[in-house]
Amino acid sequence: MFDIGKPKMEIDFPGRMKAYPDLQPADIFIDFADNRPAFFMKIFDASVAPGDRAMAVLSFSHAAHPSMTVPSVLQRHLFQNRDLLVLENVVFRPSFEIARLRQGSAPTLPGTVVFANEGVFIKAWQGLGTIDVDLESGAATAAPDYAETFWVEDWKIVLLRGSEEIVLCERGKPASP
Repeated sequence: MFDIGKPKMEIDFPGRMKAYPDLQPADIFIDFADNRPAFFMKIFDASVAPGDRAMAVLSFSHAAHPSMTVPSVLQRHLFQNRDLLVLENVVFRPSFEIARLRQGSAPTLPGTVVFANEGVFIKAWQGLGTIDVDLESGAATAAPDYAETFWVEDWKIVLLRGSEEIVLCERGKPASP
């Protein structure tokens, strides 16, 4: 009989495979859309009591419909019976070019990142309108008018691997392979 004990080989992989029901809100994961890697976040409806919260998925790189831009909300049934690669050490990096930073009421366009007292939100398509998704918690809410806040329209999602930074997607455009 073999003594398995401690694994002999360390695996340096940027994440873990998990079933969709095992994902936590705000987990960033990869799945394939149109035979290309696409980047998603598990989100929940913050307006509903915790026991009744409907989960959904925010897509950063794959639109729900060709006429829509990203990010957009997709229904969870598309992922329900799938194993997904949940990424670790992922950073959402809004642009901080001073010339691109804005103040005032943020536009309702999907992809706009709003820095508010309540958190950092990204506007996303849901149905025919937009919602706000808290990038730290995954909480989705109706999009209020944030008066006199800061906002930007450019961002990227970066995977940190040691001293290397790998851009996964930018403002909804997948990075070149």
